[in-house]
Amino acid sequence: VVHRHYSVVIGEKTFIDTSLQSKSSDVFYSPSLMSFTMGLDTSIFFPFLKGSSSVIHDDYNPYSILDILHKYRITIFFAVPSIYSILHTIIPAFQNPFCQCRYCVAGGESLPKQVIRAWREKFGVRLCQVYCTTELLFPVLSNISTAPLDGSVGKVIYGYKALLFNDEYAPTKVNEIGKLVIQGEGIATEYWGNQELPSKVLRKNSYFSSDQFYRDK
Repeated sequence: VVHRHYSVVIGEKTFIDTSLQSKSSDVFYSPSLMSFTMGLDTSIFFPFLKGSSSVIHDDYNPYSILDILHKYRITIFFAVPSIYSILHTIIPAFQNPFCQCRYCVAGGESLPKQVIRAWREKFGVRLCQVYCTTELLFPVLSNISTAPLDGSVGKVIYGYKALLFNDEYAPTKVNEIGKLVIQGEGIATEYWGNQELPSKVLRKNSYFSSDQFYRDK
């Protein structure tokens, strides 16, 4: 996808400043590849925009991830839910490499409630969730700064608008599942070399996803 350079500035003023609220003393790490938004954001954009540090490593073995957490005292950790499930399994009960973490954040996949609860019980750290795609570049939904509610991705980030539509493109009601549409600046402008897809997905600062959500109020 093609983004404007200004999209990075928008991401700083929306997600980083209002939800993540990172500090120059933070150390970021994500085992996700930088060809994916989570890896790119966590390894490059999040830390560099606020003068923080990041750990970049090309070994994605779970035990190597664990070594990095111990060695560099990571304070903000981003990973897909499957990584959290694996780490929860392999880390002994008497170890807690997340005791210095301000945030453990999941994204890229659905985050099961049982993973959230098991993580909290074992490590005493809240497992947060964000929603982001390559088209959006930065997270637009987050529960980092909201009251904990297991299974909820939280609220829309300042600067964006989230809408849900059913198959007839009518707005959904409370507790009705619908497809997510995100509106705001910073959204991709086109797909490189693809002239047909943008008209279906990217329209006037709007991203029409195929991801399904429901709102509880």
